[in-house]
Amino acid sequence: MATGFGSPGVPGIYSEHQIKAGAKSSMLFTPRRNIFLQLWHVGRVSHSSFQPGGVLPVAPSAVPISTDFKAVTADGKVVPYETPRALETAEIPGVNRRLIGRARAMR
Repeated sequence: MATGFGSPGVPGIYSEHQIKAGAKSSMLFTPRRNIFLQLWHVGRVSHSSFQPGGVLPVAPSAVPISTDFKAVTADGKVVPYETPRALETAEIPGVNRRLIGRARAMR
């Protein structure tokens, strides 16, 4: 299950459509030019409204972002950040597999 989608405007390669669009973009550049894409899991920066089934976002620990900052929900509401669910050790290989899969898809 994808758990790394963060908020509106955060670029990503979550879907086949985005992968194909990224491949088309890379064709604009001359041969032998490298294009870099930073892969990251947004963790506690996300909101449950972006998560499959509306579950809490996962992070390394169940520590929320400061109340000085706000999240934006999938429907555009500005709300306090939620306290994320701590990622279980057994879940780490799955997150790694998804990130590696997305990286390979962009070759």
